[in-house]
Amino acid sequence: MSNETRSAHVILLLDLADENPVDETLISPHLPPGVSPPVLRLSEFTPRRTPRGTPANWHPIVAAIDRMLQAARRQASAGCRYWVAGRTGLPGFAYLGYRLGKQAIVTLVNQRSTGEIDVLALDTPARPSAQRRPYFQRTGRPRTVTSHFAIGLMISAQKLISPEQITAQAAKTGLPTHCVEAQAEAPLAEEIIGTAVAELDEQVADINAAYPNQRIVHLFVAGPPTLAFMAGRALNQQVFSDVRVYERRDQQYQIAFDTRPQCDQRTILFLAANPSNLRQLDQEKEAEEIEKALPHKSFDFVARHALRLTDLRKAIRDSCPIVVHFTGHGKDGHLAFEREDGTGDVVTPKEIDTIFDQAGVAPAVIVVSACLSAPLAAPLLDYADCVIAMRTTITDADAIQFATVLYTSLSEGESIQVAFDDAKRAIRLVETDVEIVVRPGVDARQLQIFRSND
Repeated sequence: MSNETRSAHVILLLDLADENPVDETLISPHLPPGVSPPVLRLSEFTPRRTPRGTPANWHPIVAAIDRMLQAARRQASAGCRYWVAGRTGLPGFAYLGYRLGKQAIVTLVNQRSTGEIDVLALDTPARPSAQRRPYFQRTGRPRTVTSHFAIGLMISAQKLISPEQITAQAAKTGLPTHCVEAQAEAPLAEEIIGTAVAELDEQVADINAAYPNQRIVHLFVAGPPTLAFMAGRALNQQVFSDVRVYERRDQQYQIAFDTRPQCDQRTILFLAANPSNLRQLDQEKEAEEIEKALPHKSFDFVARHALRLTDLRKAIRDSCPIVVHFTGHGKDGHLAFEREDGTGDVVTPKEIDTIFDQAGVAPAVIVVSACLSAPLAAPLLDYADCVIAMRTTITDADAIQFATVLYTSLSEGESIQVAFDDAKRAIRLVETDVEIVVRPGVDARQLQIFRSND
């Protein structure tokens, strides 16, 4: 499409609700005279509609929003204004705001339950802070923390979030570690939009200043969809690569999705390190047995042997695997990689954590088939839905048998929990020998890595 035919206005409709649907007629009266922009409907990019627009699984919807945005950008001219409306769950609006970011020019259109229409241009300038009346009630700037820390951000308008709801969640899952708030009792209206945008940006800047080494932001939103969009926009991908977005279901908050790159390939990445100065492991056989367990037409098995730490980040990033399987020597969460001369280089859990963080992908499962590797399990949950690791030492033969049964069961369509249990029984392991650790909000009994008909 040439620049001459690209549009200065594009309408984006998140139209996944069958009840009380919203279409472009909500926006049309507010467009400039004579403007008839292209309309992109999320329903055209996914068949997943529900009565209220809230899917059981958000990840396909997130992928559909990405496809919709790709199509929109092909039609948008430089400086295009995006008009956003629709009816779906708050996480959908938060993700759209996150992906569009602060560089996009956006007007949000929302119909309240009273029938009143809000038209919110997010580029509306705010008054200088000394001259404006605050919109949000915000928590003060928290203490500076330099260690690994997880932050919860509560943003609401009218439907206030009780901090006790979040602390109850944290008591169950251990996350988030600390919460900050931006909550307002008044409606989000046109006359306050500039102030609201500025205050959300200030709140995010405060988080960055107070928590310079934070890796994850847990986002809790209550209120209109316009607010969810603004929250995602403030946290956009230029600021945080990992935002965990929650929704309220069954009277409690549950994670809807996170914003890490999703690995949709059917790739098993087999990583093997076998330093020459340590007892030699039969990793070639382990790789061969795993590959035999996988139907060749459905799965891409990628093996990297003689692995050095400097190779690890590139191997993970290049293959974007759905499963990372490391096999080698370990002790107390430390792993042995290879130096240039082939001898062992002991690597700390912190170094492994940093490599996965820099790789920037999100495998569903990480398997650490190395002795005494359990201390790695909890930190690696930042990057995967579940982690399997060894609490004790494990023989070469048992490691091979465990892996073979695990992947055979997964390839037959079993859940990760069933496959894990099958593999344990195959070599008579007990809970004190091997563990599976699952990210909050994920049910290992429901998590299928591969469907039986893939």
